[in-house]
Amino acid sequence: MVLPNEKSAREVTCKYTLDENDYLTYQLFEASGSKQAKRSRLVTRVTIPILYIVAGLIIQYKTGHWMAIAFFACAAVWFLWYPRRWRTRYRKYYLRHILEHYRGRLDKSSEITLTGDTWLFTRDYMAESKIRISAVEKVSSIKTHFFIKLASGQSLILPSDVDNAVDLVRALVRSHAFLWMNN
Repeated sequence: MVLPNEKSAREVTCKYTLDENDYLTYQLFEASGSKQAKRSRLVTRVTIPILYIVAGLIIQYKTGHWMAIAFFACAAVWFLWYPRRWRTRYRKYYLRHILEHYRGRLDKSSEITLTGDTWLFTRDYMAESKIRISAVEKVSSIKTHFFIKLASGQSLILPSDVDNAVDLVRALVRSHAFLWMNN
């Protein structure tokens, strides 16, 4: 039998607000782990230099011209420069997406409460949700955030610098055998 005092002792609540940087961190985290995004980056990083090299070889073979060296240099520059370009390009893309689609959610107060071993309650400015802990697929953590992935495909973003955030995640992981990924 659980006494009321024991139940409140197991209840953990976190109150926080999310800004565009929190959503951006989540979007970039998801993109970094996506197989499709990884494949797309790899194909783009390798295909363009190969095309430059092939064009350089064709020019070298047909004309023996020094212009082939320029194509080889372009291939090397692209291969080395593309990761930096990708980072800034996707950061701008996701930030624009967030400001367009999540504008109403930015800087609004939210709350997550873990009650006992079975329920996770979320509340923000427009809705309340009651989520079974069994609907949580995994909990991922990075230096600044925790991401709680639900079976429905949605995720809860929880900044790690919020009071009780670490306690909530530890209690969540303890109450159910989740896959906790430290990235």
